Amino acid sequence: MIRWSYVATRVFVLALIVGIAWALLNPVLKIGMIYSGQAAVGARVEIGSVRTLLTKSRIDIDQIAVANPNSPMKNMLEIAHASFDVETSSALKKRLVVSEGRLSGLRFHTGRADSGQLADAEEKNEKTGPSVFEKYGDLGEQWLDKSLDRMEERAEQEFVSIRLAKELEDRWPKEYDAIEQRAEDLSRRGKQLAKQVEAMADRPLDHLDKIQATLQEADRLRRDASSMKSELGRLKQQIAQDRIAIENAKQHDLDKVKQTLKFKGIDGDQLSDYLLGPELHEKISTALGWIQWTRGVVSSGESPQSVEPASRGRNVIFPCMVGVPDVLVRKLLVDGGGTVDGKEFTFDGYVKDITHQPKRHQHPATVVINSSGAIELVANAILDRRGEQPTEHFIVDIPALTQSARSLGDPGKLAVDVSPGKAQVRIDVMLRDEAVAGTINFQQDNVKVTPQLKQAYSKEILAANADSAFDSIQSIRATVKIGGTVKKPKLKLRSNLGPQLAAGMNAMLKSELAAREKQLEQKADAEIDRQIAKVEQKLVAKHGEVLKKLELGDREIGMLKSHIASRIGAPSDVLDKGKDLLNLFRR
Repeated sequence: MIRWSYVATRVFVLALIVGIAWALLNPVLKIGMIYSGQAAVGARVEIGSVRTLLTKSRIDIDQIAVANPNSPMKNMLEIAHASFDVETSSALKKRLVVSEGRLSGLRFHTGRADSGQLADAEEKNEKTGPSVFEKYGDLGEQWLDKSLDRMEERAEQEFVSIRLAKELEDRWPKEYDAIEQRAEDLSRRGKQLAKQVEAMADRPLDHLDKIQATLQEADRLRRDASSMKSELGRLKQQIAQDRIAIENAKQHDLDKVKQTLKFKGIDGDQLSDYLLGPELHEKISTALGWIQWTRGVVSSGESPQSVEPASRGRNVIFPCMVGVPDVLVRKLLVDGGGTVDGKEFTFDGYVKDITHQPKRHQHPATVVINSSGAIELVANAILDRRGEQPTEHFIVDIPALTQSARSLGDPGKLAVDVSPGKAQVRIDVMLRDEAVAGTINFQQDNVKVTPQLKQAYSKEILAANADSAFDSIQSIRATVKIGGTVKKPKLKLRSNLGPQLAAGMNAMLKSELAAREKQLEQKADAEIDRQIAKVEQKLVAKHGEVLKKLELGDREIGMLKSHIASRIGAPSDVLDKGKDLLNLFRR
């Protein structure tokens, strides 16, 4: 006879246990996923809900958010919905094998409302040195500053010819003033002599003893007048010689200007590194950082030989056979999207043979991604970590990458604006353990490049001249060779942008410096002509005044001397004719 009370009690207890287990399964599974995810990532992992469908051997997860450990206010990724079909037979063998899974609504680098940093996480403050490309920004600025600062030189301060003209402007009037003073002194002496003659004419007998002295004074007046006329002639010759000296000095100044304004052109490869290097270095370092991070999260696992034996019995794996991993995702479908420069893009693809114990699996992990919209690309990756050295091979083809208008370089130093367009990009990178080797090719056609100069330069370089210097640039091509290690990559950039820009900038500055040289020459000519004209105008007036004061010439003084001498033989003649000479000295 069946004891129903006994059976009912045990069935009830069993049902209660199953019910409690069923009720706690999803919360416990959710908590386990969160903690294991946070332990692997090192940042907060949030899950909206977990649903386990035992009848379908399926797990559904909604609203997954994984914070970025290096940027706590950003999510590394978000997944709207995830589903996994689990193999029941493998689960009975204590293995988790997902025959097929799907990640839907996958988005990267989204914002967070709160920090994703764990409470016990240590803040990382790794200080890295300056980028290898930053120094080229300083070189470009120093080169441009040095070239343009040469334009700031003032002709008034640097030109010897202008300084000489100014010196002559001061010296010539002083010399004429000295002659004019001597002429005035000569006129004063002549007037005094005229007064003596007048006195002698009135009382000749009282001044017989002064006749000889008067004749000697008349001789001195004649010699002084002749000397001053010779001095005026010498000054005229000196003016002509000084003008020749100014012309020679001006030619010397122009030679000096040519030497001063001569500059060494900027190196095209350095300019490429300065303009393209920082952006490429940041993106490549970020990509390699992701690879390094995923390597840490998905470790190579334990080797078959290091498997801890079970409590009872022993697993023996023959050398010719490959073990079975404890966790395996045979195929994972992914789809999602995002925005680039405000434009939407979508992607889909799959990942196969994912496991944390790749040495126990026969196939390497493979990734295939296709995107459309703002980014059109085909990406393939083979992640082979079955050997002693993990190997990853990435190939990405982007036939038409949308490029918005952008600025390359530092606007505060030296930058160029690049017009929007489509670019072709191909990435082929191989990683062997920590070593990195590969190339990135970039090409954008039908571009327009416009220089962007800071305000300090715009007053020296005309925008029209700057634009015309870069009209010949129609395309941008760049090849980046990657070497070094994952942690310390070494990049070697080659691009036609730098040499083209360097040629344009060198031509632009040569044109500007040539125009500046011509401007300085014209300014020197104008300044010299102005100063010489000003001096000559003064000297013409001075020359006339001096000649007017030297009207007492040899003939007049000779007449005075003859009449004084005739005073001895015929005093009345001296008296009569002496009166006629009074008017001469009264002028």
